[in-house]
Amino acid sequence: MAIGILSSGKLGQVSSGNVLGIDSTNRIVEVPSTNPYVLDILPSGMIGEVSTALTSLSGTVTSISYTGSPGARAANSLTYLNGKVYMYGGANGPTGSAAQMWVYDVATQAWTLEATRTGYERVAHIQFTDGSKIYIMGGRDGGGYYVSTVFAYDPVAMTFTDLAPIPYGYSQAATGAYCDGTWAYVCLPPPDSLTTFQTFAYRLSDGAYGATGNSTGGVWGGALARTSDGNLWIVGGNVRSGGTSYQVQKYKYTSGAAPTYVYVYLTELHAFGQNGAVAIGTDVYYWGGKDGTTYNDRIMKYDTIAGTFSLVAYWNPSYIFNFGTCQLPDNSALTYGGEDNYANISSTLYHIT
Repeated sequence: MAIGILSSGKLGQVSSGNVLGIDSTNRIVEVPSTNPYVLDILPSGMIGEVSTALTSLSGTVTSISYTGSPGARAANSLTYLNGKVYMYGGANGPTGSAAQMWVYDVATQAWTLEATRTGYERVAHIQFTDGSKIYIMGGRDGGGYYVSTVFAYDPVAMTFTDLAPIPYGYSQAATGAYCDGTWAYVCLPPPDSLTTFQTFAYRLSDGAYGATGNSTGGVWGGALARTSDGNLWIVGGNVRSGGTSYQVQKYKYTSGAAPTYVYVYLTELHAFGQNGAVAIGTDVYYWGGKDGTTYNDRIMKYDTIAGTFSLVAYWNPSYIFNFGTCQLPDNSALTYGGEDNYANISSTLYHIT
């Protein structure tokens, strides 16, 4: 519950929709109910700021009805920024790909086509934010070729800007990147000539590189999550031989330097390629993905401190791999699109709490 404006125009407790919160200038404004800090009635009976952020995932998966539609997508990426979820590109058919920036408003549950960049179709790319812009890195173009391009999208001006390229083209890096606002820390899958992950730091202002490095993981299509202790974790993925990696890989990073590979934790962890993941505190939750014709029908939790795995719930949507995922400020997750084993792709939006 939270304090919101009732249909009568008076203040009262509400459970959904827009509620009251405090913005960055300390003003009381309406915010989405998913905002991590809202106003509610405290145990003392006074009105104060409370946290709505989840401390764990229960594994509840809800299909969201929305207005507007990007259509079916797979090998897409989602990025949350200021109450909206941004999705550039993605496969929109068996051989097609998109060059559009679609934006989902979390409060109104509406998709809007905000911009198109003809000739810049992208599939299986990295997408991230520095807190003000959305960055699209690498992936495959409309012809199916690996690309090394990097470009930024300004949500205010609704314009794109080209940046310096990355060292080589790649595809299927669901592993993504972590951005601290100045540097993006990248763990790329190997091109055909490599058998290891290549890691590097990419400076957004000028495309300069920190030191590059390698790990012996050598997997692609896993899922990246950053825990509260500052470590980067990659769960699952596919190995170059075509099988599935049952691994958790841990990376550390320092400002401007390539993420340093620490160790590989080998176990039967039920993680598959092209899956999704988020971190809450020092726990990593992951779901979906596939290994050949075997699907991961679980939502799992990996306790990075204890090094243990546990089953949270079963993940049973029909399109369960190669989807886009992002984490909301309340620590819940959204996924959009994905595909099944028959190459059918989806336009379903799921909310995971």
